[in-house]
Amino acid sequence: MWSQLFNRLVNAIDTAMRVYMRIAGYIKPMREGKTFFGAQLKCDIRDFIQRRIFFFSIYEPNLTYFIQKRVKAGDTFVDLGANIGYFSMLASTLVGSTGRVIAIEAAPDTFAQLHANLDRNGYRNVECLNVAATQEPCYVDILCQDAKNIGCNQVTVVDEASGKVRGQPILEILGDQVANTNFIKIDIEGAEAPVLEQILLHRDRFPDRLTIVAEIKGDSCAYIDQFRNAGFQVSALPNTYRIGYLLVRHYLKQFHEDTFTVTIPVKQ
Repeated sequence: MWSQLFNRLVNAIDTAMRVYMRIAGYIKPMREGKTFFGAQLKCDIRDFIQRRIFFFSIYEPNLTYFIQKRVKAGDTFVDLGANIGYFSMLASTLVGSTGRVIAIEAAPDTFAQLHANLDRNGYRNVECLNVAATQEPCYVDILCQDAKNIGCNQVTVVDEASGKVRGQPILEILGDQVANTNFIKIDIEGAEAPVLEQILLHRDRFPDRLTIVAEIKGDSCAYIDQFRNAGFQVSALPNTYRIGYLLVRHYLKQFHEDTFTVTIPVKQ
């Protein structure tokens, strides 16, 4: 009975908070935000990701704390699909002065925001690259599919004359940093398959201690078994975007129990 009442209360607050955040976005869309790890950034709270960062100082808590537990000082962290730089900045604080972050963002306007956020916070161990990860060298056009989520993009290969952004295979993008790369976060809106394929084909060029977090859907699902066969431990890392979930996480913070991570082993 009490648990059901609590669930209903959280759901009601979830709805009320969503309404409040959207109204706030219409009244004053540009706000000064600060992440829980101290990074300051300008947030357009009409955007799906930036709205959550502004109001809760965190985005994708499960992935955030997973990264915190896995990334070590001196590591090289690759953020493929860096968006405005939340995970790149988080990783920068973790790898320290002896480590390196490579932030890759293909959309030019989003890349400009990424670069501005990194400069504003003085993260000098981060290299920013405005390039798309593709199967072969090419040029691409990038079209945003959702005005309320600047990370929702469609990438189309075009000829060099009309293309705005260079496309390269991931190993060419990383160059001599492949041998140092310990963690790769891949979130490129359904274009993960070519990247995963290239990592598998050239697994011997990466360090033994390599963690890959990738959004899996569509064509990339076939790579789950291939990575398992290559010796990787494969787990699902769920992310929940409900406001009620973020509120509960925030409530648990007072008990220092908010930094848990959930991983679900993927069976054959």
